[in-house]
Amino acid sequence: MAYRAGVTRVLFFSDTHLGLDWPARPRVDRPRRGDALYANAERVVTRALAGDIDLVIHGGDLFHRPDVPLWVAERGYSLVRRVADRGVPVAVVPGNHERGALPFPLLARHPAIHVFDRPRTALVHARGQRVALGGFPYLRRVRAAFRAQLAATALETAEADLKLLCAHHCFEGARVGALDWVFRDADDVVRGADVPAIAAVLSGHVHRHQVLTRDLRGAPLAAPVLFAGSVERTSVAERGEAKGYLVLDFDAGRLTRWQFEELPTVFFEWRRRVLDQRCATRSPPSAGARTTSRAPGGFTRSA
Repeated sequence: MAYRAGVTRVLFFSDTHLGLDWPARPRVDRPRRGDALYANAERVVTRALAGDIDLVIHGGDLFHRPDVPLWVAERGYSLVRRVADRGVPVAVVPGNHERGALPFPLLARHPAIHVFDRPRTALVHARGQRVALGGFPYLRRVRAAFRAQLAATALETAEADLKLLCAHHCFEGARVGALDWVFRDADDVVRGADVPAIAAVLSGHVHRHQVLTRDLRGAPLAAPVLFAGSVERTSVAERGEAKGYLVLDFDAGRLTRWQFEELPTVFFEWRRRVLDQRCATRSPPSAGARTTSRAPGGFTRSA
């Protein structure tokens, strides 16, 4: 995507889940999701340092657990600090896997790193523009509390040229899974009518990349809601999904262009090859052999 003068360019990624399937001393030599997640997170950081990115936002679940080992936290924060050390502001939302609070928070202390550990708005400057980044950590039963949390950030009243809400929640109309499950009116789903009239909402939590512009009734949202999705497949339910990150262009306080940049996905490709190999080497049962199968309810039946 060609860069244009006067445009604020934001790189948005989320759900890196560092620490998932990433043992310090593995007992079995096999490909690990943890290695694939870190490799793709590092690819995103490399893209962020290409020279045309003004601001980086991580939409939550930087880590897979609130109690990851120190070495995992150090490696994760080193990626974020690599960007911040180049003078590029970085914003991070604590996600649900982190229980709304980043582990070892002192490692995230940096003048250019802004963590939404409470409802707040951070003001940063990019290309001569005042950018207001509002956000708050993951919150259970957010549907009833969303408007109050948004008001507590003071984002809507901030004096800025560009306003963005950083979140880690489900929004009405988002879809997940092979069967296209739609988030509608559960207590952990934000109403479309509650989306604020700003430039954009950038949210993690939903692992499938998608952009919402209308609510379930077809009415236009006050701002687009963009999900970058996870950087790698973390479950079988995501096996057919493309993974990557978003590069967003904002001009005159509104979103003018966005591009999804795809990352390589390797984990479930490897798993399918292993299963295919096992099936190919398994001998079929001989004629007349007695076989058993597991019936519903846990009972065993013989054929």
